[in-house]
Amino acid sequence: LYQRDMPLIRQLGADTLRLRPWRGTSDDRRNMYSTMARHGLCKVVPTFQMTQHYINMIQEGMEQPDTSTSSALHKDFQHFAARLYEQHLEGLKIAAWTVDMSIDLEELMPLVTKCSVVPPPTSAAGQNFNRFVALLTALVNWVQGGPGGSSAPSLKRAPLLIPLDVSRLPMTSDYKASISMLLGCMRRWAPTLFAGKGDSATRWLLSFALPQESATGYPFGPLLSSMAAQLKKDGTRAVVMVGTQALMRDPSNPNNLIDDLNTSKPPEQQYVLQSAFKAFSTASSTEAALDGLILDEWQDDWDRGVRGPFFLARATIDEVYEECHRGGRFSHDIARCARRVGDGWVYPEYFGMARISSVFWKHCSLPRFHQGLFAFGGVSENITQAYPMQCRRLLPSW
Repeated sequence: LYQRDMPLIRQLGADTLRLRPWRGTSDDRRNMYSTMARHGLCKVVPTFQMTQHYINMIQEGMEQPDTSTSSALHKDFQHFAARLYEQHLEGLKIAAWTVDMSIDLEELMPLVTKCSVVPPPTSAAGQNFNRFVALLTALVNWVQGGPGGSSAPSLKRAPLLIPLDVSRLPMTSDYKASISMLLGCMRRWAPTLFAGKGDSATRWLLSFALPQESATGYPFGPLLSSMAAQLKKDGTRAVVMVGTQALMRDPSNPNNLIDDLNTSKPPEQQYVLQSAFKAFSTASSTEAALDGLILDEWQDDWDRGVRGPFFLARATIDEVYEECHRGGRFSHDIARCARRVGDGWVYPEYFGMARISSVFWKHCSLPRFHQGLFAFGGVSENITQAYPMQCRRLLPSW
């Protein structure tokens, strides 16, 4: 499938892929990396599966993770880093590395009052925050190393991207001030995480869920500019990630957002993303604190639950996963899992840049972007030539 998809992804102007936790065989990884390099996708952002260790802390009632060299956390992280040595990457560069979990801003923000007060572990939200920070601190310490050297030398020159799901931010009257305070306070609350300098310094991974523009007043541009100004003030940096969502339950929804037939004009989704790219470009040039834009995501993901692209640092396992009960990939879970953001709603299903479908042994991908419309290097809105559906025959797995 990656041989089918890599040329299409490159057509967007992308040069980097963010990879979810993936354990595949060494041959699987080598073949995919080689295909990426051949098509000009020369950088990768791998993701460490931290959520399972956070859940272990919940199950064991632990406030701090076990960081001994014999612990499951240390062994898993060493294996993760070992798969990223230069000789295994087929010429690719590690642009950064990240984890699969975010702080939950919805429950944390009421505790953010002033930088001199760290969210206390006596509250559930404070306990969740401190567990999250403790796990990240352990990973950073292993990368940086001590007298015995780094446990993950392949990551030592690559920055950590700390996920922050901004779509969880409560849209109160002072939301800009609240998120700016959190960004500023984190350097004091978790100094080890932000101790690096230069290209290897830790950055935020700011994740936004974009509702359809005509349906909401969600202030993506102003909010991003405000956050970028705070980052510049603090001497920290960020990478931005944006995705678009389902709007209504099928079949009542005419699906103007995505226009799966993709024949007459570019789908509305592309104009939403193009507008977001323009806002990102403005904030990046004005504040000079943003290092890149990630599109979330390549193909449809209708099984995320309410949480979006990251698991959440919450108090129970059910809250961490925050699934949509009775929902599924063939129904839009608007009645069960929607939540309000600004004047609009956020829904769990995410539309990717490509539609996927299967018929017997054929697996197909239909790009939803038109040539020249959404590209990282251009903003044309007049080119309407669509990419054709791409299919591959696959053997069933048992």
